[in-house]
Formats: sequence, structure tokens, C-alpha cells
Amino acid sequence: MTIYTAGGLLFDDMVAAIDSAQTSVMLQTYIWESDSVGQRIMDALNAAAARGVQVYVIYDLYGNHTVPCSFFGQLDPRISSHRMPPLQSQIWRGPIRYTGLSHSKILVVDDETGFVGGFNIGDEFAREWRDTHVREVGPAVWDLRQAFANVWNEGRSGSTRIGWIPPQSWNPRVRVASNLPVQLVYPIRHMYLKAIERAEDRIWLTTPYFVPDQQVLKPLMRAARRGVDVRIMLPKESNHVVVDWVTRGFYTDMLEAGVKVLLYTLTMIHSKTATIDGVWSTIGTANIDRLSLGLNYETNLEVIDEGFAAEVEKVFEADAEHCELLTAEEWQQRPQAVRAVELASSSCAASFEPGSVVDRQRTMGAFDDAHLRVEDVREHLILHDLGGSPVPDHLAVLHGEDPVRVVRGEVDVVQHDDDGPAELVGSPAQLLHHRGRVLHVEVVQGSSRST
Repeated sequence: MTIYTAGGLLFDDMVAAIDSAQTSVMLQTYIWESDSVGQRIMDALNAAAARGVQVYVIYDLYGNHTVPCSFFGQLDPRISSHRMPPLQSQIWRGPIRYTGLSHSKILVVDDETGFVGGFNIGDEFAREWRDTHVREVGPAVWDLRQAFANVWNEGRSGSTRIGWIPPQSWNPRVRVASNLPVQLVYPIRHMYLKAIERAEDRIWLTTPYFVPDQQVLKPLMRAARRGVDVRIMLPKESNHVVVDWVTRGFYTDMLEAGVKVLLYTLTMIHSKTATIDGVWSTIGTANIDRLSLGLNYETNLEVIDEGFAAEVEKVFEADAEHCELLTAEEWQQRPQAVRAVELASSSCAASFEPGSVVDRQRTMGAFDDAHLRVEDVREHLILHDLGGSPVPDHLAVLHGEDPVRVVRGEVDVVQHDDDGPAELVGSPAQLLHHRGRVLHVEVVQGSSRST
């Protein structure tokens, strides 16, 4: 695997890979600017299509709303392309399933070489921003290909679909976590939570936008309190000033818990990376915010390897040389006017916590608009049926293939065995983390507790 921190070298290698393609090219991106870098990618794709390579392209409508349509009009007619809207035509079938930005940045060539990371396509991203990408040659490329194919194939049939191919092998060392909103699957969030819970020594995380919910923020703070070296690197000033103010609303609690906040000053840092305990690492497209972890199409590479983690740590340490370490004392001395803006921003962020109006709408959407009421119970949620509206029994999976459904106004778990499903009737459950179809339900029966 190769880590890229310079856009010029990355796009040189991406173009070289496309130029060498013999059978297929799959490109998915969020922003694709109509400048010199964008034109290089365009020309390489058109040349590949002209020599008979099957080329697929997915780009986001919202991310490119300022890019002239004439630029994308250059795409060779032999290229299969999809301009993905943030609100799809089937939105009436499920508000959550059919919304979300195509935020992944993937390139797969000949099913053998894959690229994924934070770089959008454009001169500014290549030359002025600090970002991170990774190239993979090996079994994990199958997962990147599958991540692209799952998005492309949705709603398609026959020859317009990308065919399935068998993986080269199972590779537990390198895996791909890919959000698929249309199926209400958001594994990147769970990937982070599992890794943070295992941390014993250090968590070094870089993200351009940090607007976590409490279920992500509190594990980081708990890790710091138990002695883990938690460092979060953020841009001192990002390209979204409102997000900056919201992010600063978390600083007081983080600093009091012992989390180290590093503010990158050299330029806009757009990397989405993390490494834990010198063993686990991820590089990808997902920010630590609510859009990336619970709404958008995203793709992250997860690597369990000490050698790769050492390389990610070297990158983090090099970036840290261009950071200011924010101290609790310094933060307490900020002006009152600044505190007032942060308070307002924090209140805005809190409106997206579980139990809020927005989150209730999202929860209801995940259950195909069933008539449900959501109560905020400390950090947990409890679902109730209002008026007996039917709730589909296929709405979720729990740690494998065990479905979850609402029975008699409460969430009950149905466990499978060799003789068929056995229903645990009357076992109220708490919904720990609402992530669409992938639910974690804590079943409480007397003094026993199972998950």
C-alpha cells in the first residue's frame, strides 16, 4: 500500500493507472473541478474508453453544482456515467434511504489497483490543501470495486449492472467499510466505535470537520480519562466557518477530559485518517460528523497492520509540526463574545442529538415512516408504537442475521435457531445507536443483559 499526502503525485499515479487500464475503470468522486487537474482526469478516461476499456463514472450533483455542465458534456458517449442527486426520485419510499451525498472518492482499475481517500479532483485540492489518499494493490481492491458496484447497481437491471466477480481471497488485515444509505447501512461509524473502545495506549485522529454526536464523542473522552493519549488534529480555520464554530463548542469538554486538540495552521487540512495503538489504522473519505457517519455514501480503508500504522503515525507527527496545541488555560481566556457564539453553535449541534426533532424524523424514516415515538433516555433511545401502525419485520439486523421488530408496542428480538425463529416476547429493548438498518439493541430481562 502507498500513502499519498501530495496531490500532484497522487493524480500523476491515478492518470498513469487509467492510461494502463486494459479492461475496466471505475471512478467515484464528490467534487470534480473543470480545471487542469480535472481536465487531465477527463482526458485519461476518454482515452481509455476510446481504446475499448469499460469506464464507469459516478459524481455528485450537489458537490459539482458550480461546475459547468459543458465540462461533463466532454465525457465520451461510451462512458457509463451517473450524476448522483442528493435527493433521489424514490425519496417518497423512504426519506433516509434515498438521500445522501456521493462523498466517496474511489478509483478502481482492472479490478487490481484501487485508490481511496480524501482528495477531490481539482487544482486547489492538489496544490493548496493537505489531504491523504492510499493506493491498494491486492485483495482489498475487490472490496473497493464492490463498494462502487453496490452504488452503481442500485435500481439497475440487466446489462447496465456491474457484474459480480469472486474475491481473490479473504484478507482480515485489510478491509473496506462503505456506507450504503439506500440499504440503511453505515459501517464506518461502527468501525470507529469498535476501534476506540479497544484503545489502550493512543488514538491519533485527523479530520477536517469534527461535529460528532455524543455516542462518538463520549468514547473518545472516556479513553482520554483512562489514560489513552487521544489527539485530534483539526484545521485551525477550515473552508466552512459555521462548522468551525460548531466544532469549537466541543473543545471545553474535550480539554477537560484530557483530549489533546491540535490545530493545523499551514493550510486547509482535509485528511480523514486515524491510527490506534500502533496497530489499527483507517484512511478514507468519512469525516467525524453526522453527515459522513449517518447519511452520506462514504468509503474507508481499515488496516490492521503495525507497519502500515507506523507509516500513518509518521504522517501524523509530520503534520503535528505545523499545529498549535490548544491548552485548557488558553481556551478559558477566550473573549465572552466568542463564548456566546460557541454556545449558540453548540445549541444548534445539540438539536441533532438523538431525541431531537430532526433525529426523530430520521428514525421514523429508517422504519419506512412507521408511526413511532422516540424518547431520549439519557444516552439511549426507546421506541414506542403510537396507534398500532404496522412496523415491517425486515427493518433491521442485530449482530448478524437476527432481525428486530416491534411487537405489542415494544422492540422485541427474534432469535434464530435450527428449528426456525424463536420469539422473545415482552423483552423491551433500548436502541443504543440508531444507524438505520444496522441497529444495536440491548435486551434487558430481569437482572440479565444480552446484546
